[in-house]
Amino acid sequence: MRCCLNAGLIFLIVFFLFIQPSYGITSTTIQIEVNGSNNLPVKEATIEVFPINVPNASSLYFYTNENGTALFQGEQNQTYTFKIMAENYEPLSKNVTILPLITENKLKFTLSLLKNQNDSEFWLIFVPAVIGFLVFAYRYFIFYLGHWIPYPKLKSIVFTLLLMILALSWPIVLLILLHNNIDNILLGNTSFSVYIPIFALIGVISYLLKSIEETFCQNIPKCKKESIEWVYIRRITIAPYIAILGIYFLPDSTRQNLSFLILFSFFTGMFTKTIEEWLYKSIQGLLPEELRKELEERKGYNIDESELVVRLNVEEDVAFTLNHKNIKSVEQLALADFEKLKKYGGINKKYFDSISEKAKDQLAEIKILKEFLDLTPTELKLLIDKAKVYSIKDFANVDIDSINWEMTAAAENTKISNTLKQKQIKAKEFVKSEDFNLLSLEDIKKLSEICTNKTENEFNVILSLHIDLKKLKIPGWSVEDTINIRNIPITTIEQLKEQSSTEENMKILQDKMKDSPRILKLFEKIKQ
Repeated sequence: MRCCLNAGLIFLIVFFLFIQPSYGITSTTIQIEVNGSNNLPVKEATIEVFPINVPNASSLYFYTNENGTALFQGEQNQTYTFKIMAENYEPLSKNVTILPLITENKLKFTLSLLKNQNDSEFWLIFVPAVIGFLVFAYRYFIFYLGHWIPYPKLKSIVFTLLLMILALSWPIVLLILLHNNIDNILLGNTSFSVYIPIFALIGVISYLLKSIEETFCQNIPKCKKESIEWVYIRRITIAPYIAILGIYFLPDSTRQNLSFLILFSFFTGMFTKTIEEWLYKSIQGLLPEELRKELEERKGYNIDESELVVRLNVEEDVAFTLNHKNIKSVEQLALADFEKLKKYGGINKKYFDSISEKAKDQLAEIKILKEFLDLTPTELKLLIDKAKVYSIKDFANVDIDSINWEMTAAAENTKISNTLKQKQIKAKEFVKSEDFNLLSLEDIKKLSEICTNKTENEFNVILSLHIDLKKLKIPGWSVEDTINIRNIPITTIEQLKEQSSTEENMKILQDKMKDSPRILKLFEKIKQ
């Protein structure tokens, strides 16, 4: 009997120590995570947990912390009803069964933002973008189809009205939102405060007012001022959109801080220009090589990069006016007639005459450069476009090794440089010689005009003959006199001396040139 009692006692001890505790291992600690549809943690959310099919059970209440989490002790294989409520979010009710295989003992719930009368649909902030597109479409229509409109003033009035509406579109939209007590703008399941575009607009206006004060007190060409005005309107339109997009790149913790968002929006508006340039360069860096070259080539369309400004230093306003009249190159300017341009205004005759003369001088020097050094059209174009060389003197002084000819292959760059270096030697010798000093700018222009239709070889013959004749220092000797000598025909001084070596030949020459006193003096000098 004692043995039976001892055995029973041992069984009870083993049951309470080992078996009974194993029945207690049916509960588990679950971490509840509550996030909004914008993936931000929901703080101070109320979680009501009620077990299903448990008699006399009561609800348990939990509150999420700063990280949007709460801990819950639940029984395995038991189904619970979770009711979650939070400010500014739709209530959520969901049945969940606690299974042993729940990943990392976590339950995640996502709450949808509460839509109420203080929220607005997203469509309203598209209004400025739509108006901006209408301005672009109208400008495109006027550019290509404007001749269909019989009243030119009407085109200008409509366009000005569209620009005014575009500039005022954001203030009007924001005033409507504030008038209707709308605090947030909804974008799908996310929202952002209406104060973000408001303070972005304040920031950009603050910058623009400061910029206007600085810019319009300076001596800036009128065409560039018009361009600046366009930039101002564009920034007023785009700054709030940049601020709205910017908040989605901020860390989650900062999006809930309204004070930070207001400051962020204000400075985004102030530095819209910097942000635009940074975005432009970043995106440009991702483009293929061909597209990057295309973007670089577009800079040539800027007035300050135009041929007239770069080569002749023509004032930008004048270059802008000439450009609209299809006078875009130095050659076109040299042939332009002021009488046909004066009706358009904006060009002073004295100034036009000076730049026209400068264009003719430059073309004459370029012709001498090409013919004297036997440059190919490709070489000449590279020297003008890449090296900014417009005369023999320019070519003699340019550092060829420092110039990137932008050829497709490095070997081609080297080949061009080596070829031009050889020709530069001749240019340097000519510039240092007495011959170069004998040629006046007037001589160069006359040679260029008279020899327009002559071959390269004939041009070089006339040039050499003219320089040799100028060395004789006959007062007033001109290119026309040299041409008369060439027409005898004479190619060199030695040939002229040979032909005038006899009295008979000299008399014949003097009879031919009796109307040219300078040539008669030349014959007298040769006699001596």
